[in-house]
Amino acid sequence: MKKILKNVLLCILCVSIGIFIGTYSKRLIKNKFSKANSSSQSVVAHFVQATYNKDKSTMIKCLSPDLNNVDKLKKFKEKGSKTASDILAIYEHHLYYKKNPPKELSEDDMDAHNSSMKKIEKGDLVEAYVDFTLNNMDTKGKDIKEESISVKPLVDEKYYEGKNPDKDYLDMKFSITLNNNGDISKEDKKIVIQSKEEKYYIVDMDI
Repeated sequence: MKKILKNVLLCILCVSIGIFIGTYSKRLIKNKFSKANSSSQSVVAHFVQATYNKDKSTMIKCLSPDLNNVDKLKKFKEKGSKTASDILAIYEHHLYYKKNPPKELSEDDMDAHNSSMKKIEKGDLVEAYVDFTLNNMDTKGKDIKEESISVKPLVDEKYYEGKNPDKDYLDMKFSITLNNNGDISKEDKKIVIQSKEEKYYIVDMDI
């Protein structure tokens, strides 16, 4: 009887530990990804780091989900978003090639083309854009650490929010300092940020 009770207690303990580890792991993953969208500075820093490191999933996480919506893309483009303009160009190419399939492509290029077409067909325009961007970058991915990037808005964020009531399109300026293994570079960039449901996303940034 005691042996049975001991085995039952061991089973309960193992299940409890498994549930705790599973829950804690999910929380860690959730916190890692939500941190990128916690502020305008954080989303810019994470996007810069992800672009240098060719971290596709984080780049997608940092870009506004509204960039998957063709109507909103047109709205952003009218306001001057180069990113929205580039994504719309990819979408328009998709419409063209849907009616006029390419014929003279290598097997690898055809596979890449078909993969892109499927993503756009599903409405994953941001992913198609990130794929296109990474495939056309000259440099290989670098191991840029989070602490090597400093991002500061040139003016307080509340100033931009007060100046522009449209929180879908906060036209901001940031000072970005990057320490790439001792090679320090600094530049000011105009970046359009979206504030949505207490999260921050990039609507426009020249990569």
